[in-house]
Amino acid sequence: MDDNHRTFPMKKNLQVIEKHLEKNEKWLRLPEKSMAKLEKESAVFHSDFTKQIAEFEAVMADLEKFLNEY
Repeated sequence: MDDNHRTFPMKKNLQVIEKHLEKNEKWLRLPEKSMAKLEKESAVFHSDFTKQIAEFEAVMADLEKFLNEY
């Protein structure tokens, strides 16, 4: 294949993009780190939230029993 820019006009642009991506590989991995952090935080939130919901449901069950007695 000829290196003439008329043969493949996007070749120069692709080379520039490839060079840029090689220099900034860390940037490409940041979304994965952010996603892992978000998943960890959401797991903690979910466990705390389900614990609080269980406690609330227990209080509501006790209240219902109390109201049914009277």
